[in-house]
Amino acid sequence: MAIKNATIAAIKGERIEEEVAPRGIDLDHGVRNITSDVGGLALILGIVCFAKREPLRVGGGAAFLGGAAIAFQFAVIALGAIVLAILIGTVLSQIGIE
Repeated sequence: MAIKNATIAAIKGERIEEEVAPRGIDLDHGVRNITSDVGGLALILGIVCFAKREPLRVGGGAAFLGGAAIAFQFAVIALGAIVLAILIGTVLSQIGIE
């Protein structure tokens, strides 16, 4: 109905004030942001640990875990892209397109 009303108003020459609903942060978006923030913080603290000549095991562990948390997000996206490509290829082969 909104498209119909907007079309009728445009034909009549009326101006419509559109209200944009505020976008809240959903759970997936929040978790993604928190994961990258905490991973970056761990990576930075690992580098600071190296700079202050703390034990290598502590600084290396922090840097590795921070880098792994950031890299995990990219790995999940890459895996999703591979699965999507396989699904598209399967569907196309089933309908006879090669």
